[in-house]
Amino acid sequence: MSVVWSVLLVILKIIGFTLLGLIGLLLLLLLIVLFVPVRYKASASYHDEVKADARVNWLLRLVRVRFRLEGKENELKAHILCFKILDGNKDTKKAGDAAETTDESAEKADESAEKAGEAAEKNTDNVDASEGTARESTELQVRHVDERQDKPTVTKAEKEKIKAQKQRLKAEKKREKAERKRLKAEEKERKKGEKEEKKAAGSLESKLDSLKKKFEDLRDKKDTIMGYVNDPANRRALSTAWNGVKKFFKHILPRKVRGYVHFGLDDPATTGKILAGAGMFYAKYGKWLTIDPDFENKVIEGDLFLKGHIRLITLLVIALRVYFNKDVKYVIKEYKDIKENGLFRDKAENAEKGEKV
Repeated sequence: MSVVWSVLLVILKIIGFTLLGLIGLLLLLLLIVLFVPVRYKASASYHDEVKADARVNWLLRLVRVRFRLEGKENELKAHILCFKILDGNKDTKKAGDAAETTDESAEKADESAEKAGEAAEKNTDNVDASEGTARESTELQVRHVDERQDKPTVTKAEKEKIKAQKQRLKAEKKREKAERKRLKAEEKERKKGEKEEKKAAGSLESKLDSLKKKFEDLRDKKDTIMGYVNDPANRRALSTAWNGVKKFFKHILPRKVRGYVHFGLDDPATTGKILAGAGMFYAKYGKWLTIDPDFENKVIEGDLFLKGHIRLITLLVIALRVYFNKDVKYVIKEYKDIKENGLFRDKAENAEKGEKV
């Protein structure tokens, strides 16, 4: 019995140490993700053509991404350990092959379109010729009919007279019918216009009434809105959030920046004006940017270098400090109430809660 218990204890120890090892490994990975920064640096220059080189790496370059641009050619590569997971060269070649295939198909399509156009022109000529022949034969038939009708007979004349009278009667009936239709259409249009005028007048009155109600509602809510804006808790929450945003961008923006600009225009006076305008902001860029004016030659070129890092734990701390701030939580609660109820709380209630917070 003691042997069985000892075996069970050994198995439990092994399972416990295994679980502790897995938990420790997960904790180590979490700490690595939080505390090991993502480092980045980039450089760019313009001397007759654009060149750029950007690199991002993490965990002693075990994970790295690089992007290069030189003129119209670009390259993007990504590696994890020694394995290449992204190679922009292959994609570029495929894109080039696809473009060549597209050009060839476009040329073939143009050739086929030209052939189709020539065939259509020939068909058009044939159709014109056949139409001319048909027209000539029709004219000949009409002439023969006219010649046969020129021979007058009493019976035919009477028939034509009766036929003409019938045609006049039919024409008069048609005119009367068209006149009745015209009068009905005019009456219908008049009634329709009156209805539209009444409808437009009613819609305008309803719109004016709705605008009047909205203005009255805004006037009634003026005090509560101003109370919400002037609430001390809301002001403190806004200040806390703004400070968090500034810290966030301060952390992710590059620590080191160096720049150089060499420029000149055709007119030295214009170059001087631009330099004078830039001098107004020298306090903002003087530490990292050098401007070299050229009053003799027309030129523009420059270089830029930047370097920085991003640590996830820092961003997480900034976000948690903002979120768990009492004033911010109060504003979030107020926002939820506004979203649910569609109205602002009473000014006095806001002020009282702001003092408690």
